[in-house]
Amino acid sequence: MSLKPVTLLQKHCQACLSCKAALVFLFAFVYIWGSLVATNTAHTACAGVYGRWYFGKDGGSPVAQSLRVAWTTSFGSICYGCFIVAVVRAVEQLVAYLRKEAEEDGNCVLAILLRIIECIIECAGDIIEGITEWAYIQCAVRALGFCDACWATSLAVKRKPFKCPRLIVSYQFNSIQFISYHIISYHISFHII
Repeated sequence: MSLKPVTLLQKHCQACLSCKAALVFLFAFVYIWGSLVATNTAHTACAGVYGRWYFGKDGGSPVAQSLRVAWTTSFGSICYGCFIVAVVRAVEQLVAYLRKEAEEDGNCVLAILLRIIECIIECAGDIIEGITEWAYIQCAVRALGFCDACWATSLAVKRKPFKCPRLIVSYQFNSIQFISYHIISYHISFHII
């Protein structure tokens, strides 16, 4: 049994894979975090406008007041919640990248194991994203911090367990809406150009 010496090229390739994996994580994290902050700031502002209308706190301009709250007092909560979701989604992208590398190398066992891990992380990310989406509404309407808003959201689900499927259905509907929007906008932009 002879052992092959590790060549300099093999060491370099392993270092490249580590650097690529780190870059995949970093770029995915920055992109996802930035887009989530922008999206959820708008979501929080919209929830604030609706909350002001529903509870009859229309003094002044509800849009301006809701935007001010979303960009000032609730902005830290938005960034914190988006940070948590972005870390989970970036880890998901990293595992997907490593799975593709394992598939290209022909390592089926590792590819299957990484796909299982990817599915678990994706499910956890969906749950975390659903909770944070409702927590931003708590931030906008009740002026709670992020952790308190998540706690209030979980208590609302515990008190009314039959409304939980509504949360899941609304989240899935939003996903379908999001995908449909991008498919339609792609086709429109493709036909215009």
